[in-house]
Amino acid sequence: MVVDELAHTNVPGSRHVKRWQDVEELLAAGIDVITTLNVQHLESRADTVRQITGVAVRETVPDSMIEAADEIQLVDLTPAQLRERITEGKVYLGDRAAAAADNFFKASNLTALRELALRLTAERVDKQLRDLREDRQISAIWRSGERLLVAVGASPFSTRLIRWTRAWPTPSTRRGSPSTSRRRRHLRRRSGSCWRRISPWPAS
Repeated sequence: MVVDELAHTNVPGSRHVKRWQDVEELLAAGIDVITTLNVQHLESRADTVRQITGVAVRETVPDSMIEAADEIQLVDLTPAQLRERITEGKVYLGDRAAAAADNFFKASNLTALRELALRLTAERVDKQLRDLREDRQISAIWRSGERLLVAVGASPFSTRLIRWTRAWPTPSTRRGSPSTSRRRRHLRRRSGSCWRRISPWPAS
């Protein structure tokens, strides 16, 4: 089944609020789904997209949806090609097309979003490589990528760090308030992050 625009909100009265929730139910029923997603709608990229474009994207999809996909295909357009499609009315109609081209879809924004999409695809390939090495018990080091580790504490910037490093966050021993801890656990589940608790160093 084809379900377009994975991140969109359904019309009021629908079975689920979000379209990605429809896809979850279809998959649980054993139905294969082909869908589309723009990189700016991915949960782990939300803060970066806001910094780049100045726009807070309201409709996001948990990273777990991407992690569960059997296959991902990158549809790559240059900023010039996409802006041409907008000008021709193939993305938005009328005045909305001109407003989009002058704001969110500026060439500089599109270039940065394109890099995000390419990096996301590279991360997927890197994970496939790690899985292959583990399955075949390959111990030799292949320096084909980089790894990030971040320690987070009670700082309000910790959420951004978790989203950015996504697959490699490690919390510090400073736990913060219970509500903050709950928000981070929720974000960890949505982003598919690997989480480890560190014991404090013994006093000297």
